[in-house]
Amino acid sequence: MNKNYTYKELLETYLKLPQVSGIHPDFQDYYSGLLMTLEILFDVKVDIGRPGSRSGRDWTLAVVYDNLIKRIRAGYVSGSWMEGGPYVTLFDMAEQNPERKIALQVFNNVIEQERHLRQSYYELLYQLFDIFFGKTDLRFTSEDLLRVGFDDSKEPDIKDYDDYL
Repeated sequence: MNKNYTYKELLETYLKLPQVSGIHPDFQDYYSGLLMTLEILFDVKVDIGRPGSRSGRDWTLAVVYDNLIKRIRAGYVSGSWMEGGPYVTLFDMAEQNPERKIALQVFNNVIEQERHLRQSYYELLYQLFDIFFGKTDLRFTSEDLLRVGFDDSKEPDIKDYDDYL
């Protein structure tokens, strides 16, 4: 299957690298290779380095760029539970003690606000990428990646790593 890659996929790969590196070395290898290949094709280095290495207005925007990446990588306050996690716990507590319904309502509000906030983080990150690098009009395909030496059809499937989870 021929995939398409824009600057958004480049940023997504950069953002997800720390998350996938703890699963199995195959994931680290694949996404590191994908990031390196996309950076070559886009002719950019997504990690802009320490914000202090920039000057003037670039410095302030570099700080925001760096902070956005940290915040997106931090995830949600509820964590990444597959089967309910804190929501189920709060729901059960509210069933047993109606006074706990407030905690459940506040929790749900926080989750909803986080979704909107994360969407805004991404929108601002995309704008800052455009300011720092431009190149938002570029698009590459699996064939382009293969020409540079990376085969994106070899992406590991999480289902094949049950023993490591």
